[in-house]
Amino acid sequence: TAITASKRDAARRIVHVDGRAVVTLALRSIESLALVVGGHWDESLAAAAARAAALDEAFAFAMKQINRRALTRAQVAAKLEARGCEPAIIEETLTRLAAIGALDDQATARLLMDEIERTRPAGPTLKRAKLLARGVDEQLADEIIGESSDRSRQLADARKLIASKAKSMARLDETTRKRRCWGLLARRGFDEDTINAVLGEEA
Repeated sequence: TAITASKRDAARRIVHVDGRAVVTLALRSIESLALVVGGHWDESLAAAAARAAALDEAFAFAMKQINRRALTRAQVAAKLEARGCEPAIIEETLTRLAAIGALDDQATARLLMDEIERTRPAGPTLKRAKLLARGVDEQLADEIIGESSDRSRQLADARKLIASKAKSMARLDETTRKRRCWGLLARRGFDEDTINAVLGEEA
């Protein structure tokens, strides 16, 4: 009986049936369902409208999360699941996000890698663990790490990390200092060969 603008969101419309508000939909959903004032409303259309509303809400929520911080497909899916969205709604939302370029795991993985490398030097093992923890696929994580973790880069990062601790370890004896440096580098994900090479340079 009426389709009115939502006061909370100019891009959404409230659908009224027999004078009662029954569902709020995005303009694109109103158009795709061909809803018009005076049109026939039945159970089938009501179900389609309800599903469209659920998809609209899931999409809006996901976009809000992505605009706050770069997220992977797995992270967005987890947030939608925690919100109570049905699997089919989640999958369709992810597909729509990917179609408009809002969800790109490869681009997000590279942003995450840049973030990791800006904060503090880290070796391939830790970088990989951090990417996997953010929902990056294993194969993609290995690809991204391979692009930025060649031998010379690993050595440079390890040296940088040790140099950052030089002042705090200046008063330690050589054996203690190297033991602590070894532990530091290992915790930051550097492999044994890299650690030996960097600490061997100081011998």
